[in-house]
Amino acid sequence: MTIEIPVLSASGQPLPLEAVSEGAPVTVVRRITIDPSLGFVPTRNTTSFLDKHGKEREHPATVDVTWAKRGAVVVPVVVRTYLDQTNDREERRTITVTWKSVNQRISNDEFNYEKFPAPAGTEIVDCRQRPNHVIGVIGK
Repeated sequence: MTIEIPVLSASGQPLPLEAVSEGAPVTVVRRITIDPSLGFVPTRNTTSFLDKHGKEREHPATVDVTWAKRGAVVVPVVVRTYLDQTNDREERRTITVTWKSVNQRISNDEFNYEKFPAPAGTEIVDCRQRPNHVIGVIGK
């Protein structure tokens, strides 16, 4: 499945090609790969930025998700993100999810950041509202 999203002006209208400076993004193309054998879960999401000639401005941003069955439920177990920008900046992240149970009651302690099993000094950031802010530090 591919979704094309035009870059919009401040008024919310698609930018006309003649108003776009050379090399500036005009279209955002999102490609989503789904796995029908696992209930149509997304396994890859790639976002590309195209200029007015349809050429990619930089390497696409990619998110790969590995899924596994836990009982009768399919859950994400590994999420890998890749961002390789043209200015020699590269970001790669891997998040591994360990499932203790699925669709079972969760203890309130699981939501206490002070009990989160992270290295001492890890900042806990609340991203639910802007601006983001640090709400605590593990081990302090």
